[in-house]
Amino acid sequence: MADTARAILQGPKSEKLFEFSFTLGTAHHKQVAQKWLAEFQINAAMEDIILTSGTQNALAIALLSLFRAGDKIATDTYTYSNFITLAKQLNIQLIPIEADGQGMLPDALEKQRKLHEIKGIYLMPSCTNPTGITMPSERRKAISQIISSQDMVLIEDDTYGFIADDKIPPMATMIPAHTIYLHGISKSLSAGLRIAYLVFPHRFQKTFLNTANNINLKIPLLNAEIASELIAGGAAREIIDKKCMLSEERSRLYTRYFPEQPPTNPYSFFRWLPLPAGCNGYNFEVQAKNHGVKVLCSDRFAVGNTAQFAAIRLATCSPRTMADLENGLQIIQTLIKENQTVIQREEFII
Repeated sequence: MADTARAILQGPKSEKLFEFSFTLGTAHHKQVAQKWLAEFQINAAMEDIILTSGTQNALAIALLSLFRAGDKIATDTYTYSNFITLAKQLNIQLIPIEADGQGMLPDALEKQRKLHEIKGIYLMPSCTNPTGITMPSERRKAISQIISSQDMVLIEDDTYGFIADDKIPPMATMIPAHTIYLHGISKSLSAGLRIAYLVFPHRFQKTFLNTANNINLKIPLLNAEIASELIAGGAAREIIDKKCMLSEERSRLYTRYFPEQPPTNPYSFFRWLPLPAGCNGYNFEVQAKNHGVKVLCSDRFAVGNTAQFAAIRLATCSPRTMADLENGLQIIQTLIKENQTVIQREEFII
């Protein structure tokens, strides 16, 4: 990444990257994006693609473009925490939809749709953050049929599309006229490379361009150039392959300590670990922190009332080394056993 940035800045036209033109990416950047997205089965016209300053920026543009205060968006019961806070800040109401091991339940979505005037749906079908669930093809088709028949808008966050099964097409391929497709590259390439590709139906082009220009004025073209160079030169695919290899290795280590929780995707960067019944998620989070381990409890990702269940999300790819990860897993394993013992004692006393 650093070598690519140095080479770009030492190039003959590097000063162009700091001019106040091409606010949402150059034609070259969009051509590269178009080819890259095609690898993920997304075939989009260049005029229907914009570059944004990361996925969170793309989410803000999507919500401000199509939704207003008081509108309702359906989500998984546990979903991306920054989307929850963004929707809350914009006074958009999130409606939790029951799910199983394959993701959002179509019947539950239908039920809530009859109770609420749901305008949109936010999903991460390739790898739901925080649960790690990958939605299979048949479930995607069923949800897509409901979205199209009810003229709703899907925001498909494909941030983790690079670790997904290539045989399962994104939902955007099933209902392109109803889908806002977001493809961030900070997870796949580098966390500090704040670039995402946003694809919208052509009918929304004017709205999205106006909103994006009003919010961003100009994206950092140096970031866009670095991303484009990594993709066009083949380094992006090498980085992804290496990351997948390392994440699979860490997934195997996790399974050694928690074999009762098989991975839904061996390349996932995080794992979802249910806590013993009666264990408070925030309390466990504090306990882990006091032992030098940072985890996030399920309450941070919850939409609606989830008081009867607690879990933690472990970012297995965050520790710098396998030794650090194993040390953290040992600590979590011990804390879970200790909490289980305390809960059993309390139940016995009662």
